[in-house]
Amino acid sequence: MAPEHITYTSGNLKEVWKTSLPLMFSWLSVVLMTFVDRLYLARYSTSALNSTVTSGTIAMAFTYGLQTLCEMGGVLVAQYNGAQQYRQIGPVIWQVLWITLFSFVFFIPLSFWGSDFLFANSSQGILEKEYFSNLVLFGPALGLLGSISGFYIGRGFTSVITKVVIVGNISNVFLDPLLIFGWGETFPAMGIKGAAIATGISWVMQGLILFLCFIRANNQKIFDASAWRLDPKLLRDCLKIGLPTTLFIVLEIGGWGIFYMMMRDAGPTHILVSGICQSILILFVFVGCGVQKGVAAIAGNLIGAQKTEHLNQLMWSGVSIITGYFLLTCIPLIFFPDFMISCFLQNSGSVEGATMVADLENLRPLLHFGLACTCIYLYLEDLRMVFSGILLGAGDTFFLMVSGVLAVWLFLLIPSYVIIVHSQASVEVSIGIWVFYSLSALLIPLYRFYFGKWRERKVIATT
Repeated sequence: MAPEHITYTSGNLKEVWKTSLPLMFSWLSVVLMTFVDRLYLARYSTSALNSTVTSGTIAMAFTYGLQTLCEMGGVLVAQYNGAQQYRQIGPVIWQVLWITLFSFVFFIPLSFWGSDFLFANSSQGILEKEYFSNLVLFGPALGLLGSISGFYIGRGFTSVITKVVIVGNISNVFLDPLLIFGWGETFPAMGIKGAAIATGISWVMQGLILFLCFIRANNQKIFDASAWRLDPKLLRDCLKIGLPTTLFIVLEIGGWGIFYMMMRDAGPTHILVSGICQSILILFVFVGCGVQKGVAAIAGNLIGAQKTEHLNQLMWSGVSIITGYFLLTCIPLIFFPDFMISCFLQNSGSVEGATMVADLENLRPLLHFGLACTCIYLYLEDLRMVFSGILLGAGDTFFLMVSGVLAVWLFLLIPSYVIIVHSQASVEVSIGIWVFYSLSALLIPLYRFYFGKWRERKVIATT
């Protein structure tokens, strides 16, 4: 029985848009959880908000690292799908599900003891430890979510993921105020801990729903979705594809975590301004993330079907979507920033120590500049995702890991240490590092796309 099949012919704008749009909504639902968490916590306590910027970023390095590792099974799925070797798809997904199971051995100790090591010398150590330890305890749920997402993304059937994450996001919207602020004696206020638990419960809910969809009888018949046994060779193939990208994600996001720690130690104004800008940035990354996953899926299918001559058109389709998004969204944000900024500053009573930090009205010009830098950074980063997405679809993950790690250290961490820690630079100069990093990091996959030999790469055997 042949499965319902999506054929990618050229990587044109229509194909990229149709594949990426559901993924954009899926990522919007995911990032909306973090954004909603930040909005509630901004009203609960500025210290809690600032603590999620540092500890949440470090936690994200580990949790999204696992999600990326498991989701990279979708590269094999895409190429098997393009080659019409459908019975190979189910076993691939089960190998990354085994990785999810094994991850408990890492995340449980990380939850109980990791925060004591990571935030031992922090001025906000108690809050940071509380948020980090509770959030990473739910890390394997993102592995489950990423594993099954690869099954649908690799075949181009992304609407299922959209529906599931919307359900999870709605649950988070209701759980956040209940667990953060409490409700009478029935649900005591848990503050920052409640925000982490609400997010974790939503992750678990999404992962379980997708898993039940994956093991349906029809998928067992067509894709061998019941092939649960551990296959060492196939597991190695999945790790070979996924580990480089995962290490890059961990080190890149971890690098950002170190950056925010520098901003925290530089002063309360630095971390408050950068934290609000990061919270707004998180809300708008969904388009670039969706396009990257969509482009990777299409590239994998085109390569599997031996249609590599269409990859240039695929690239221009992705760039067109990103540029249109920048013009429609980021340009208005640069010139009319006050609405988004006010979402975090409406309740002046929540800004603890505002007189010590700065008067709120004096804070606005800094936030205006920070938001402009954020928008420029977002556009350059989204362009990088287009080129990286094509390289991901080709399985060129080792290059992305090495180049990405070098970019983080050379263009983000070292300049930040020199400028923020040693030179005690202003908030404006510190945030300007974002733009420098994003432009420098973009040039690497751009060069690789045009001059690299990745087009000959193929990670599956054809029959």
